[in-house]
Amino acid sequence: MRGRYSRYYIILTATATMLFALLSSSCGSDIPDEGREQKMVNNNEVWGYMDVNGVIVIEPQFKQAANFHEGYARVDFGGLWGFINKNGNMIIEPKYREAGDFHEGLAAVKVDDKWGYIDGSGDMIISPQFDYARSFHDGLACVSIAEKRGYIDVSGRMVIEPIYKWAFDFSEGLAFVWMDDRYSVINGLGEIVFDLQPEATVELLEGQLSTGFSEGLKCILINGNYGFIDNAGVVVIEPRFDFAYDFQDGLAAIKINDMWGYINKDGIEVIEPQYESASSFQEGLAPVLLNGKYGYINKDGELVIEPRFDVALGFHDSRAETHVDNRLGFIDKSGDIMIEVDCFANPFSEGYAAISTKISSNQ
Repeated sequence: MRGRYSRYYIILTATATMLFALLSSSCGSDIPDEGREQKMVNNNEVWGYMDVNGVIVIEPQFKQAANFHEGYARVDFGGLWGFINKNGNMIIEPKYREAGDFHEGLAAVKVDDKWGYIDGSGDMIISPQFDYARSFHDGLACVSIAEKRGYIDVSGRMVIEPIYKWAFDFSEGLAFVWMDDRYSVINGLGEIVFDLQPEATVELLEGQLSTGFSEGLKCILINGNYGFIDNAGVVVIEPRFDFAYDFQDGLAAIKINDMWGYINKDGIEVIEPQYESASSFQEGLAPVLLNGKYGYINKDGELVIEPRFDVALGFHDSRAETHVDNRLGFIDKSGDIMIEVDCFANPFSEGYAAISTKISSNQ
């Protein structure tokens, strides 16, 4: 069945099919990393939320709206950021110039020109003192002071001094940092676990090749080819790929001779390179491009949703965004269109997706 829209009619905007660039997840970016799921700001549009059935559950009223994290969503109301719960109640009043999402119980917020952290009650737990601040991961958050990056714990204590030119979020107990013209990997004590060899680098596109370890491995670029290292810095899958994504669901998408396939953690091609494009597995399925159209395969390489989409993204909450003839929809894992709308929409998170709408004058 198709999604229903209580009281509101969603109107197609002229740029509804544009794809939006993902930014580097380095500490020190000019805007909060968590803002990337927002597509654009348009003064003629407002944002609200729908559930996985396409029903509007929080009426469109916000200038901008981010996905839910830990039960809260950032919203821009009147040019300032606050937080709502899943009932649409404003739990933390909009008073911040900028804000990040909740992670591990805290959210970064900007007061005047400095960043600090609030809890779910809106209490300032770590006073605004940083030039920039990112979300907590593995109990640590990357912060910037005087153009140097370090890490604090949830009490605000600087546990890794700000000495790095660039620093990235912790993942699986490790973080990549840049100092003295090379990448190193540190642990939660700030100790260098290993240095990347001079000819190696890591990709910084969040959402594709992340800046952290995933499932014990990390994709790196060495002398023009992609391979994988383990968490000790040992090359475990030799660099032989034209491109590669990090591991998700036990498999990694790789590109060889302009065709995409998938390898396992032994580096074996378990799904033969045969696709014009491919993305990582999410919730057991991956979008692939075959003969100019996107469909979905399972981890056995079986085509479970026939290629018929112009654009196809990964699954979140059992829904995946697809585009056909400039029309946006969300399908289920059978390939049935469950929600068909003309709007900007974020991926689903915690059962809700932020959408931008215009209210019809005919309602």
